[in-house]
Amino acid sequence: MKYLKSNAFLLLALVFALKSSILAAEFQGDVTPYFFYTSPPTPVGSGARAMGVGGAFIAVADDGTAANWNPAALIQLELPEASMVLDGDFRTIDGQSASLYDVNYLSGSYPFTVKDINMIISFNYQRLYDYNLNFKNNVEYAVDDSGNQATWLVPGNGNPASVTQYDVVTMSGLNEKKNSEITADNSGELGALSPAFAIQVTPKFSLGITANFWKDGWLDRGREYQSRHEEKGNGESRQVNYLWYDSDGDCTCNGGKPCSPNDYIDDLSCVDELIDPAKLGNPNPLYSNPKTFQFDTIVSQRMRMQGESYNLGLLWDISPRWTMGAVYRTGAELNVDREIRQFQHQTSAWASLNQAASVGEFNYDEKIYLPSSYGLGAGFRYSDALTISADVTMMRWDEYNYELEDGTRYSLITGLKQGINDVDPTLTGRIGAEYLIIKPKYVVPIRGGLFYDQEPALDRPDSFYGLTVGSGFAYKWLVMDIAYFYRFGRDVAVGYAANAERTELMEQAKGDVDQHQVMLSGIVHMP
Repeated sequence: MKYLKSNAFLLLALVFALKSSILAAEFQGDVTPYFFYTSPPTPVGSGARAMGVGGAFIAVADDGTAANWNPAALIQLELPEASMVLDGDFRTIDGQSASLYDVNYLSGSYPFTVKDINMIISFNYQRLYDYNLNFKNNVEYAVDDSGNQATWLVPGNGNPASVTQYDVVTMSGLNEKKNSEITADNSGELGALSPAFAIQVTPKFSLGITANFWKDGWLDRGREYQSRHEEKGNGESRQVNYLWYDSDGDCTCNGGKPCSPNDYIDDLSCVDELIDPAKLGNPNPLYSNPKTFQFDTIVSQRMRMQGESYNLGLLWDISPRWTMGAVYRTGAELNVDREIRQFQHQTSAWASLNQAASVGEFNYDEKIYLPSSYGLGAGFRYSDALTISADVTMMRWDEYNYELEDGTRYSLITGLKQGINDVDPTLTGRIGAEYLIIKPKYVVPIRGGLFYDQEPALDRPDSFYGLTVGSGFAYKWLVMDIAYFYRFGRDVAVGYAANAERTELMEQAKGDVDQHQVMLSGIVHMP
């Protein structure tokens, strides 16, 4: 029902998430989830008939996909049926493209009566998320890692005329300029097996429930990610040294003890005054000659996810012409088993940077929290041939989080810690119509719809717009439907990158998004 789409601008996040530095090729034990540089999910929906009327289906759903839209509306199915929905999806996201062809929905429904009370059971499969997108990007950036260690050099002599009146300290590190090529492959899907039940409480009022049992790779692969980060010969490093005064004499070494020459200082913040280069006779800071290097990192990630959620619905037949429907979709807590394998290798003409290949493997037990949503819809049957419908839905994207093993939660929209610039809920408005060309032996529907669809973003939600058209053919026990769906957003947020601590936003990439989708449904009615 939703898609995650990635953007190459946010590959800067990869550099920081890997925490790789030419100072050391050791692996870190807290590699953050690569979800953090995906962008907001895109609502898609289920079924060609539903999407043909713009997704305005909460009050008029009368096929197996009602288990998703409004399970109470399943009561409108009069005959047992089996259905399959296929879709083809083509997206361009800020100039990058992705395409996907897959099963969208499978269902089987059986209506029955107990003591004159109409009921129905339904078994469904829904593909709710996919992660299929490949991307490539070149990233240029600079890192000033000077001051990463401070060494006590010369104790002060107290003579105001002397250069060494105060304690003198040297601070050193690396100054780097890098040109990186980053490529990544995302693949996999997350779907749900969803049994549903509806009951007609009164002739005009029905209730329904759907249980969604989520798991990655029900019909296909689970969530997999592989990236390659290469910094080739145009990377450049320079050793850099600064000379400073400890002008107030508050520096300590060796755990709070007085410092001697060549001791490492306990706390770098005690160094408080840069020595004037005029007193040194040379530049301060002083750089070594540039050294080139080649750095290569390959990361493979596998995520296994499972959990459950519920859809609760009601349907009210207000009059022969008017119906109203409502649905509440609970949030879901998914258990995540995340496995990472990471390879690093670095070569350089500078001996201290020439490091052998090394491999790190990590495994984490974490959680994903999916958002809850509320929907309200109305349907108006002008005649047996014409039906008009409209929906409004609110989704709680502030609940869409990733939880690490230590309990820390991050927004899966922005990558920031929960409580830091949380995103607002979004609203979606849809309107559609269906006109039936009714012939003695067959029926041909003509459908169309429009929608306004918000996506979560910092400050305020972004606006997306779309239109749908659809048709089909019904003959005896067979119903075929097809729908075309176009959705677009202009200058919208396509992703975020946060710093390693997930406390500050580093990048907010914006661009244009276009999505084209074709759905094909086949329904077989069984008398």
